[in-house]
Amino acid sequence: CVHELIKLTHECPTAQTTQPIAIALRDALAEIEQGPRGTPWGLSTIDKKLGRLTPGHLYVIGARPAMGKTAFALTLALLQPGRSLFISGEQPAQEIALRALAITAGITRREIDSGSAASRIVEAAATLANRQVEIADMPAPTIADIVSVARREHFRAPLGAIFVDYLQRLRVAGQQARHYEVGDNVAALKNLARDLDVPVIVLAQVSRAVDDRQDKRPFLSDLKDSGIIEQEADAVMMLYREDVYTESSLKAGVAEVLVEKNRHGPTGRLTLKFDAPTFRFSDQS
Repeated sequence: CVHELIKLTHECPTAQTTQPIAIALRDALAEIEQGPRGTPWGLSTIDKKLGRLTPGHLYVIGARPAMGKTAFALTLALLQPGRSLFISGEQPAQEIALRALAITAGITRREIDSGSAASRIVEAAATLANRQVEIADMPAPTIADIVSVARREHFRAPLGAIFVDYLQRLRVAGQQARHYEVGDNVAALKNLARDLDVPVIVLAQVSRAVDDRQDKRPFLSDLKDSGIIEQEADAVMMLYREDVYTESSLKAGVAEVLVEKNRHGPTGRLTLKFDAPTFRFSDQS
């Protein structure tokens, strides 16, 4: 099938911004023959619902504070088979590294600080040394800062995924309404994903209006500051933990991932395990 299309289109001129549908179809079928693009998320529960992390796609993970957004994104970054970039706009690189150590070793920060689990710390540190995770410590960066570091790192060695923590921490030069600023930033992140052909996963704050509802699970419309987020994103997931609101909850240690938008597949609710002391997310096997 692909070979026939190649015969039909090998002499067709291709402009910079347009191309015949036959050529686009030829390239798409060639990709299918080579196997699925992208990489697994690393958690089979998410893979089954969303498929692979697809190059060029923008994924948004929204949640209220204390739900574990950073831990979730860091867990996913550590599970990537290739090289990933973790842009931290809120926490310093050393804190991100210590969280990664806790996730990998399955130990708490108190155990790390006290050195009471020395052998596990050493073993986890050796494992992390082989992980290809680049941390960019960028307090309140502009979108230009993010694009610059992402392009530089991708040029140095191809990236498999880019994680941004978090959207509302990004600054915008000039003076305009906040929702326009956030909209410009999310559009720029989508453009970055397409330009580099790399999946971009960005964390986002959810409006505090969620806390006033009886059911505190966030909806797509709860994304803070801009409806453009839901327009630009290929997939939007909301993170929710009942035990954040109710300490005696029977769902302690359970994190819900609410797939509110999935441009290329189904939506719905997923459940994962979350061990808060070690910041670790995992499948509920």
